[in-house]
Amino acid sequence: MDSDFPDDVVESAFEAITTGRIERESVEQAYLANLSYVLDYVESLIKELPNRTVVSADHGEMLGERAWPVPIRCYGHILGIRTPELTNVPWAVVDGEPREMTDEGVLEFIPDTDGAVEDRLEALGYR
Repeated sequence: MDSDFPDDVVESAFEAITTGRIERESVEQAYLANLSYVLDYVESLIKELPNRTVVSADHGEMLGERAWPVPIRCYGHILGIRTPELTNVPWAVVDGEPREMTDEGVLEFIPDTDGAVEDRLEALGYR
């Protein structure tokens, strides 16, 4: 794979931006290229699915935005910082033909009696 980095250098895109090895715009363009690539497949998949479909993804990244109370530019995920870039999750609902729902194939439903799911969602910043 071609890379702008020597083989002995391993750093994240965020480190590369902060050290000036690459421009922020290059990382943004890479994110957009990746999104464009994936959305082509999502569009094809949606056409094949016969009913309502939800398309979602992970949250975004900080790419140099300023976040209160930190007066500096932030990159990646910073523990304890909550910004729209880190907490907003893409969510799209695409309606299709309704179909009958059955419980065929469902082996067992295990309720969240110990609160583990809620604890995980809260730890991720969704509650």
